Amino acid sequence: MAKDNGHDARIISAKLVSQIRQNQKADKNDALAIVQASQLVDIKFINGKTFEQQEQHSTMRMRELTVKHKVALRNQIEALLLEFNIRVSSRRGGLGGTVQGMLEDAEKGFPDYLPGSATEPVVIA
Repeated sequence: MAKDNGHDARIISAKLVSQIRQNQKADKNDALAIVQASQLVDIKFINGKTFEQQEQHSTMRMRELTVKHKVALRNQIEALLLEFNIRVSSRRGGLGGTVQGMLEDAEKGFPDYLPGSATEPVVIA
């Protein structure tokens, strides 16, 4: 966009700017470091990403975030089951097999030691 309006827009490496910055990170100090870096004789500017490269990068980051959430949710479910002394085992089909077994047990009726089987409601404080 800047180039379309006749400006000479270039990208400088953030690592280079951080090495040149003299004081703590602040907008004023960053701007000064960028100006100083652009004045260097053998500076190599970075090529910008194309729209397709930005799309691919965004897709990869969204996928990584989805995997993180999936792992976090799995760990949380396993921890909650462990509070009821239900261990997830790969011999029983992992988390899916454990949940499937619990659902089958629920159809038959829970044993007395699990919440929901008592005649009185379970109160969580």
